[in-house]
Amino acid sequence: MRTSCSTPATTTRTSIRGTSPTLLSRGWAAFQDHGCLGGSRSAGGRSERLQGVVGGHERWQSLAMSLLSKLFRRALSAVLLEAEGLSPIQNPSEEQVRDLILSLKVGRTSFASLTDGAGNYVQVAGNLPWCLIEHRRLSPLRHERAFQETPKPKYLDGAKLRTGAGDISLQHDEWFLLKDAAEICVAFLRKDPFPPHVNWRSMNETLGLS
Repeated sequence: MRTSCSTPATTTRTSIRGTSPTLLSRGWAAFQDHGCLGGSRSAGGRSERLQGVVGGHERWQSLAMSLLSKLFRRALSAVLLEAEGLSPIQNPSEEQVRDLILSLKVGRTSFASLTDGAGNYVQVAGNLPWCLIEHRRLSPLRHERAFQETPKPKYLDGAKLRTGAGDISLQHDEWFLLKDAAEICVAFLRKDPFPPHVNWRSMNETLGLS
């Protein structure tokens, strides 16, 4: 679980970043190499050699830009599932998300997050059967904690939820069952609206976010 449950969290999300610069440098190297190789090495007019170089540059520039565009679109559509003590899963299935969230328990894996390609995320911390749920949006910057109408609360304000990140004090309406968290995470994965009974309370002021 990120520190945002208790301390301000950074807005930078780099776990699925870092591939674009590599492809860019490779594309540029290929572009340069092909430009040199594209010119005629046999005897001939200087204009013919220059035309071959320019043509090679243009073809490889077009190819490099096409590859970068595809990579950028793929990165934006990518989703990363991360959890305490487990290896990250790129583009998880709904079943993988549900199974992980439903299994959250102190002593094993007690917190998890799901991040989209733009860096927005939902995170869940819990101990069977209860949990808390938070959502970070980068544009506009907003960090929120889920709450729901609770006519008969199980706990009073200030009661603490035990997690692997420490005990976290919750409002009486911030307690969710893990099955509810699983549905919220699956909605995030699908890019669907969150369930209508789920409301969101801003934590920007608490975390010092502008």
